[in-house]
Amino acid sequence: MHDQSIEFPCPARRLLIEIRDGRWEIVREASIPAKTLPASLQLPADEAGKGIVGAWCEVVDANGKAIYRRAIANPLRAVTEFVDEDLKLRNIRVDRGVNLLNVVVPDLPAVRAVRFFASDDEPIRIDQQTGEIDAKPVAELPIGSKPEGNDHGGG
Repeated sequence: MHDQSIEFPCPARRLLIEIRDGRWEIVREASIPAKTLPASLQLPADEAGKGIVGAWCEVVDANGKAIYRRAIANPLRAVTEFVDEDLKLRNIRVDRGVNLLNVVVPDLPAVRAVRFFASDDEPIRIDQQTGEIDAKPVAELPIGSKPEGNDHGGG
């Protein structure tokens, strides 16, 4: 990942992404003038070579280098959490047909796209030599010019 450090608060962008029939689309976005986001996620070392399971998004520059990465709920899993009668947290699969994903990412001049990685069953491999992700993202969406809307909320 880039060694570029991001100073927070910084301009950010809220993206509402619709996932329908395997197609990903930014359906709404808004600028946030200043936002403090979680520290960029460092992927765990894959010393055993077994890969990692999870989901994250990352914003990348024009060369495809990650500038910022954050963990997200797995957008490929259509599940709902509930507490059963024994007060245990359970997940049940729900077929919604459409999944909406809301993410907030830094809105820096170098940012050109947002990529999404997600794994349920098949682990995502990390190259042990370079630390690079050895998998294709499930989606990569270009981020264009500044959105017109303004968002002053959390998230």
